[in-house]
Amino acid sequence: METTMGEDLVLLALRPNGTMHAQQKLRFALSGAELLLLAELGRLDPAGRIRVLDPHKTGDALLDAALADICKRGAGRPPQAWIASARPGLRERYLERLAGKGVVRLEEHRTLGLFRVNRWHVLDLGRVQQVRARLDAIAASTGELTPDQAAFASLVHVAGLDEALYPGGHGAQARARLRQIARKRPTSASAAAAVPTQDPASWLLSVVVLASLDAAAPASVLSGPDSFPAQHDVHHGVAHDHNTHHSHNGLGPSHHHTDHGGFDAGGGHHH
Repeated sequence: METTMGEDLVLLALRPNGTMHAQQKLRFALSGAELLLLAELGRLDPAGRIRVLDPHKTGDALLDAALADICKRGAGRPPQAWIASARPGLRERYLERLAGKGVVRLEEHRTLGLFRVNRWHVLDLGRVQQVRARLDAIAASTGELTPDQAAFASLVHVAGLDEALYPGGHGAQARARLRQIARKRPTSASAAAAVPTQDPASWLLSVVVLASLDAAAPASVLSGPDSFPAQHDVHHGVAHDHNTHHSHNGLGPSHHHTDHGGFDAGGGHHH
Protein backbone atom coordinates (compact mmCIF):
# COMPACT_ATOMS: atom_id res chain seq x y z
CA MET A 1 0.00 0.00 0.00
CA GLU A 2 1.31 3.44 -0.93
CA THR A 3 2.32 5.90 1.76
CA THR A 4 2.42 9.69 1.75
CA MET A 5 5.47 11.91 2.10
CA GLY A 6 4.64 12.56 5.75
CA GLU A 7 4.29 8.85 6.43
CA ASP A 8 7.62 8.19 4.72
CA LEU A 9 9.31 10.80 6.92
CA VAL A 10 7.92 9.08 10.01
CA LEU A 11 9.12 5.68 8.77
CA LEU A 12 12.62 7.08 8.32
CA ALA A 13 12.49 8.54 11.81
CA LEU A 14 11.67 5.22 13.48
CA ARG A 15 14.64 3.50 15.08
CA PRO A 16 14.79 -0.30 15.18
CA ASN A 17 14.15 -0.17 18.94
CA GLY A 18 10.81 1.57 18.44
CA THR A 19 11.91 5.07 19.49
CA MET A 20 12.33 7.96 17.08
CA HIS A 21 15.05 10.12 15.62
CA ALA A 22 14.41 13.85 15.19
CA GLN A 23 12.29 14.24 18.30
CA GLN A 24 12.41 18.03 18.16
CA LYS A 25 12.29 18.77 14.44
CA LEU A 26 10.18 16.09 12.78
CA ARG A 27 6.98 18.04 13.37
CA PHE A 28 8.26 20.95 11.28
CA ALA A 29 8.88 18.65 8.33
CA LEU A 30 5.45 17.04 8.71
CA SER A 31 3.69 20.41 8.79
CA GLY A 32 5.79 21.55 5.83
CA ALA A 33 4.78 18.45 3.87
CA GLU A 34 1.12 19.13 4.62
CA LEU A 35 1.42 22.78 3.62
CA LEU A 36 3.09 21.79 0.35
CA LEU A 37 0.43 19.19 -0.50
CA LEU A 38 -2.41 21.57 0.32
CA ALA A 39 -0.84 24.21 -1.92
CA GLU A 40 -0.41 21.69 -4.73
CA LEU A 41 -4.10 20.81 -4.37
CA GLY A 42 -5.01 24.47 -4.76
CA ARG A 43 -6.36 24.81 -1.23
CA LEU A 44 -4.02 27.66 -0.28
CA ASP A 45 -1.27 30.01 -1.37
CA PRO A 46 1.65 29.98 1.12
CA ALA A 47 3.68 32.83 -0.37
CA GLY A 48 4.24 35.76 1.97
CA ARG A 49 1.23 35.15 4.19
CA ILE A 50 -1.01 32.13 3.90
CA ARG A 51 -4.16 32.71 1.87
CA VAL A 52 -6.83 30.02 1.96
CA LEU A 53 -8.21 29.61 -1.55
CA ASP A 54 -10.54 26.66 -1.01
CA PRO A 55 -11.53 25.49 2.50
CA HIS A 56 -13.30 22.35 1.30
CA LYS A 57 -12.06 18.98 2.48
CA THR A 58 -9.56 17.02 0.42
CA GLY A 59 -10.72 13.58 1.50
CA ASP A 60 -7.49 12.91 3.36
CA ALA A 61 -8.11 13.07 7.12
CA LEU A 62 -4.65 14.37 8.04
CA LEU A 63 -4.62 17.02 5.32
CA ASP A 64 -8.15 18.04 6.23
CA ALA A 65 -7.10 18.47 9.88
CA ALA A 66 -4.17 20.61 8.75
CA LEU A 67 -6.41 22.70 6.49
CA ALA A 68 -8.93 23.22 9.28
CA ASP A 69 -6.13 24.33 11.60
CA ILE A 70 -4.82 26.74 8.96
CA CYS A 71 -8.29 28.21 8.48
CA LYS A 72 -8.57 28.66 12.23
CA ARG A 73 -5.16 30.09 13.10
CA GLY A 74 -2.89 30.09 10.07
CA ALA A 75 -4.62 32.24 7.48
CA GLY A 76 -3.02 35.64 7.18
CA ARG A 77 0.13 34.54 8.96
CA PRO A 78 3.56 33.81 7.43
CA PRO A 79 3.84 30.11 6.59
CA GLN A 80 6.75 29.64 8.99
CA ALA A 81 4.56 30.84 11.86
CA TRP A 82 1.97 28.14 11.20
CA ILE A 83 4.64 25.47 10.67
CA ALA A 84 6.26 26.43 13.97
CA SER A 85 3.00 26.34 15.92
CA ALA A 86 2.50 23.42 18.29
CA ARG A 87 0.20 20.67 17.06
CA PRO A 88 0.16 18.04 19.80
CA GLY A 89 -0.06 14.44 18.66
CA LEU A 90 0.94 15.10 15.05
CA ARG A 91 3.53 12.32 14.87
CA GLU A 92 1.20 9.94 16.65
CA ARG A 93 -1.53 10.53 14.09
CA TYR A 94 0.89 9.55 11.32
CA LEU A 95 1.97 6.45 13.23
CA GLU A 96 -1.66 5.49 13.76
CA ARG A 97 -2.33 5.88 10.06
CA LEU A 98 0.66 3.68 9.25
CA ALA A 99 -0.70 1.13 11.71
CA GLY A 100 -4.05 1.24 9.93
CA LYS A 101 -2.25 0.42 6.69
CA GLY A 102 -0.48 -2.51 8.29
CA VAL A 103 2.96 -0.91 8.00
CA VAL A 104 3.66 -0.64 11.75
CA ARG A 105 2.14 -2.04 14.92
CA LEU A 106 2.01 -0.68 18.45
CA GLU A 107 2.93 -3.25 21.10
CA GLU A 108 2.39 -2.61 24.80
CA HIS A 109 4.28 -4.36 27.57
CA ARG A 110 4.97 -3.98 31.27
CA THR A 111 8.45 -3.73 32.76
CA LEU A 112 8.83 -5.02 36.30
CA GLY A 113 5.07 -5.05 36.43
CA LEU A 114 5.13 -1.26 36.86
CA PHE A 115 6.31 0.64 33.80
CA ARG A 116 4.38 0.57 30.57
CA VAL A 117 6.56 0.00 27.54
CA ASN A 118 5.08 0.93 24.18
CA ARG A 119 7.00 0.49 20.96
CA TRP A 120 6.18 0.75 17.29
CA HIS A 121 7.38 -2.27 15.34
CA VAL A 122 7.62 -2.19 11.56
CA LEU A 123 5.61 -4.94 9.89
CA ASP A 124 6.18 -3.96 6.25
CA LEU A 125 9.97 -4.06 6.05
CA GLY A 126 9.80 -3.84 2.28
CA ARG A 127 8.14 -0.45 2.46
CA VAL A 128 10.80 0.91 4.80
CA GLN A 129 13.53 -0.42 2.53
CA GLN A 130 11.90 1.24 -0.48
CA VAL A 131 11.72 4.59 1.29
CA ARG A 132 15.32 4.35 2.42
CA ALA A 133 16.52 3.26 -1.03
CA ARG A 134 14.74 6.24 -2.57
CA LEU A 135 16.46 8.60 -0.15
CA ASP A 136 19.84 6.92 -0.68
CA ALA A 137 19.49 7.39 -4.43
CA ILE A 138 18.70 11.08 -3.99
CA ALA A 139 21.58 11.54 -1.55
CA ALA A 140 23.98 9.93 -4.06
CA SER A 141 22.66 11.93 -7.01
CA THR A 142 24.49 14.70 -8.82
CA GLY A 143 21.98 15.85 -11.42
CA GLU A 144 18.58 17.48 -11.50
CA LEU A 145 15.80 16.05 -9.41
CA THR A 146 12.06 15.86 -9.89
CA PRO A 147 9.98 18.20 -7.69
CA ASP A 148 8.87 15.20 -5.60
CA GLN A 149 12.47 14.08 -5.04
CA ALA A 150 13.57 17.61 -4.13
CA ALA A 151 10.66 18.01 -1.73
CA PHE A 152 11.39 14.70 -0.01
CA ALA A 153 15.11 15.40 0.36
CA SER A 154 14.47 18.95 1.57
CA LEU A 155 12.03 17.85 4.27
CA VAL A 156 14.40 15.10 5.41
CA HIS A 157 16.93 17.89 5.97
CA VAL A 158 14.35 20.08 7.71
CA ALA A 159 13.67 17.24 10.16
CA GLY A 160 17.35 16.69 10.84
CA LEU A 161 17.05 13.11 9.64
CA ASP A 162 20.06 13.53 7.36
CA GLU A 163 22.26 13.81 10.46
CA ALA A 164 20.69 10.73 12.02
CA LEU A 165 20.63 8.51 8.93
CA TYR A 166 24.03 9.45 7.49
CA PRO A 167 26.27 9.90 10.55
CA GLY A 168 29.99 10.39 10.83
CA GLY A 169 32.59 10.88 8.17
CA HIS A 170 31.23 8.18 5.88
CA GLY A 171 27.89 10.00 5.74
CA ALA A 172 29.31 13.46 5.12
CA GLN A 173 28.81 13.41 1.36
CA ALA A 174 25.17 12.32 1.64
CA ARG A 175 24.47 14.96 4.31
CA ALA A 176 26.06 17.63 2.17
CA ARG A 177 23.98 16.63 -0.85
CA LEU A 178 20.70 16.70 1.09
CA ARG A 179 21.60 20.05 2.60
CA GLN A 180 22.47 21.39 -0.86
CA ILE A 181 19.10 20.27 -2.24
CA ALA A 182 17.20 21.87 0.64
CA ARG A 183 19.11 25.13 0.59
CA LYS A 184 19.43 25.57 -3.17
CA ARG A 185 16.74 28.21 -2.94
CA PRO A 186 16.31 31.96 -2.53
CA THR A 187 17.83 33.18 0.72
CA SER A 188 14.73 34.84 2.13
CA ALA A 189 10.98 34.39 2.16
CA SER A 190 10.52 37.69 0.30
CA ALA A 191 12.92 36.56 -2.41
CA ALA A 192 11.11 33.24 -2.70
CA ALA A 193 7.78 35.01 -3.09
CA ALA A 194 9.25 37.03 -5.96
CA VAL A 195 10.49 34.02 -7.94
CA PRO A 196 8.92 33.96 -11.41
CA THR A 197 6.20 31.35 -11.71
CA GLN A 198 7.26 29.77 -15.01
CA ASP A 199 8.09 26.70 -12.88
CA PRO A 200 5.27 26.69 -10.31
CA ALA A 201 6.37 23.43 -8.65
CA SER A 202 9.89 24.68 -7.93
CA TRP A 203 8.62 28.06 -6.78
CA LEU A 204 6.10 26.48 -4.43
CA LEU A 205 8.72 24.13 -3.03
CA SER A 206 11.06 27.07 -2.41
CA VAL A 207 8.41 28.90 -0.42
CA VAL A 208 7.53 25.91 1.76
CA VAL A 209 11.10 24.69 2.33
CA LEU A 210 12.28 28.15 3.36
CA ALA A 211 9.36 28.50 5.72
CA SER A 212 10.03 25.05 7.19
CA LEU A 213 13.74 25.76 7.69
CA ASP A 214 12.91 29.09 9.34
CA ALA A 215 10.41 27.38 11.65
CA ALA A 216 12.87 24.64 12.60
CA ALA A 217 15.84 26.99 13.11
CA PRO A 218 15.24 27.64 16.86
CA ALA A 219 15.10 23.90 17.51
CA SER A 220 18.36 23.48 15.58
CA VAL A 221 20.08 26.14 17.68
CA LEU A 222 18.79 24.78 20.97
CA SER A 223 19.28 21.09 20.40
CA GLY A 224 21.48 20.38 17.45
CA PRO A 225 20.39 17.48 15.27
CA ASP A 226 18.62 14.76 17.15
CA SER A 227 20.17 15.51 20.54
CA PHE A 228 17.18 15.77 22.87
CA PRO A 229 15.99 12.68 24.70
CA ALA A 230 12.99 10.88 23.32
CA GLN A 231 9.63 11.95 24.69
CA HIS A 232 8.51 8.82 26.50
CA ASP A 233 4.82 8.74 25.87
CA VAL A 234 2.43 6.07 24.76
CA HIS A 235 3.90 5.97 21.28
CA HIS A 236 7.65 6.32 21.66
CA GLY A 237 10.12 4.31 23.63
CA VAL A 238 9.74 3.51 27.30
CA ALA A 239 7.02 5.40 29.09
CA HIS A 240 7.99 7.14 32.32
CA ASP A 241 11.39 5.43 32.52
CA HIS A 242 13.65 8.44 32.86
CA ASN A 243 16.70 6.29 33.53
CA THR A 244 16.72 5.29 29.88
CA HIS A 245 16.99 8.78 28.41
CA HIS A 246 20.68 8.44 27.72
CA SER A 247 20.07 5.45 25.49
CA HIS A 248 17.46 7.12 23.30
CA ASN A 249 18.93 10.50 22.50
CA GLY A 250 20.67 9.49 19.29
CA LEU A 251 24.11 10.61 20.49
CA GLY A 252 25.68 7.20 20.95
CA PRO A 253 27.03 5.29 17.97
CA SER A 254 24.62 2.43 18.59
CA HIS A 255 21.76 4.61 17.39
CA HIS A 256 23.18 5.45 13.97
CA HIS A 257 21.26 2.87 11.95
CA THR A 258 21.86 3.38 8.27
CA ASP A 259 19.93 0.31 7.24
CA HIS A 260 16.26 0.59 8.08
CA GLY A 261 15.76 -2.84 6.68
CA GLY A 262 16.97 -3.86 10.14
CA PHE A 263 13.58 -3.35 11.75
CA ASP A 264 12.21 -6.48 13.30
CA ALA A 265 8.50 -7.08 13.60
CA GLY A 266 9.07 -9.01 16.77
CA GLY A 267 11.28 -6.47 18.49
CA GLY A 268 14.76 -7.79 17.64
CA HIS A 269 17.31 -6.33 15.25
CA HIS A 270 18.60 -7.80 12.03
CA HIS A 271 22.00 -6.62 10.91
